Amino acid sequence: PVSSSRCNNSANRSTAGRSNDKRRVVPWVEELACTPPEETHSGPQIEEAAAREATQAPEHAVGAHKVRGRSYVSLSSIEDHHSIRDMSRESSANDIVIPNAHVVEEDDAITAYVVEPPSVFFGDASNKPPMDKEAAFCSCVCPCMSCKVQNAESRKRRTTLLWIAGALTTVAVLTFIVLAATGRFRPDPPPPPLDQEQIRSLIASASPDGGASLNDTTSYQHTAFSWLVEDPWLSGFSDSQLLERYSLACLYTSLKGDDWRERDGWMAQGRSVCDWYNVTCAAWPNITSIRLIRNNLRGDVFAPEIIMMESLKVLELEGNFISSTIPEEIGIMSSLEQLLLRNNSLQGAVPSELAKLSSLQYLKLHRNDFTGTIPKELSSMDSMIYLTLGDNALSSSIPSELSQMKNLQVLKLYQNELASTIPSELGLMSSLDTLDLDRNRLVSTIPAEFGNLKHLERLRLHGNKLVGSLPTSICNLTNNIIVDCAINCTCCRKCKRRL
Repeated sequence: PVSSSRCNNSANRSTAGRSNDKRRVVPWVEELACTPPEETHSGPQIEEAAAREATQAPEHAVGAHKVRGRSYVSLSSIEDHHSIRDMSRESSANDIVIPNAHVVEEDDAITAYVVEPPSVFFGDASNKPPMDKEAAFCSCVCPCMSCKVQNAESRKRRTTLLWIAGALTTVAVLTFIVLAATGRFRPDPPPPPLDQEQIRSLIASASPDGGASLNDTTSYQHTAFSWLVEDPWLSGFSDSQLLERYSLACLYTSLKGDDWRERDGWMAQGRSVCDWYNVTCAAWPNITSIRLIRNNLRGDVFAPEIIMMESLKVLELEGNFISSTIPEEIGIMSSLEQLLLRNNSLQGAVPSELAKLSSLQYLKLHRNDFTGTIPKELSSMDSMIYLTLGDNALSSSIPSELSQMKNLQVLKLYQNELASTIPSELGLMSSLDTLDLDRNRLVSTIPAEFGNLKHLERLRLHGNKLVGSLPTSICNLTNNIIVDCAINCTCCRKCKRRL
């Protein structure tokens, strides 16, 4: 047997200069150590054992043999030894590259290689058995040495896979948490289904007509109710969710929802209403906004069941073809902050019940067909910032009570049939920056009190029957003023001639 010290010396010689070998395609040997003397084997012993069991071996190799858990390949001559050495440095179409192939010469007789895993042979492509290109090879410098192989490529690949698996797991967990927090999971089908009479009773108790329309098979309420009770996931919703779903179903069926330009998710059974097109839930499951702008909503019914959405803050149905009246029941929607219904064909009077909307800040009803007078009750809306009633058919006079709206910034009453004089009390609206009263039937002079509107930036008074001069105090505020050319104005941007 070769001594341990000799193996160490051989190891030092054989490893010298191999750090620059960049052709290595299989991971390197991480640890190299000599085995205890009792486990060593001489070259002849290895060759003899290999010769007995050699099968499928190339011409220049005697064979392969596994001794005490290690596989040995020994060479029959120094010529073969040089062949293997050359193969360790160069590859060709018919050869297998043997990384870390190092030899120990003992009197030019026997050269032994330790190869992991076993049954790896060298030779041309026609003779060699299948071989894992990613297999770990360990070549020891003499038979007395053992090699601990750690496949760095495999280790790197495993590490990468672990990172990917960890990242995917993290994403899945976070997604689960978010969906659970926002309630986007579809509820499981109920075992047993809710009783229809219970649902009918719930809806009837919250309906403006006490549920009477539910019995009319031709009504949109009956259609909405039928859709609701057919939902197999119905038991997963709370009472407030059921009412909101019914309310939206009424809005859909009463305004020809099947003809809408966009209606993704609407009337989808089991799907959260928060996922319906342009329906927003700030705090699930409560609906906070519905925005269906220029979406081809049509119909002569504005479903009063909308009041069932108690958390609704924004209702925006601008640019459609709604030709109904505004339901008086809308006045109980205490959370509503924006009611944006401009550019429709809404009819009837502006309901005074709007004054009950204590949180309302934006009311846009211009470009409709409203008639009647401006409700003086609107003056109690302390939260109102933006009020537009222009381009309708409103008549009578401008209520002086509007001056009580201390937070109002924009007041547009243009293109109506408003007559009489301009109330001087409007000069008390300290927050007003825009006042449009053009194209009405207003008479007399422009109130000098308008000079008290310290924030005024825009004033439109043309298209009326006003006379006299524009007070100088108004000129000190802004020049963004348009009046009739019959008005004497030294600071106006332009004037318009009366038709």
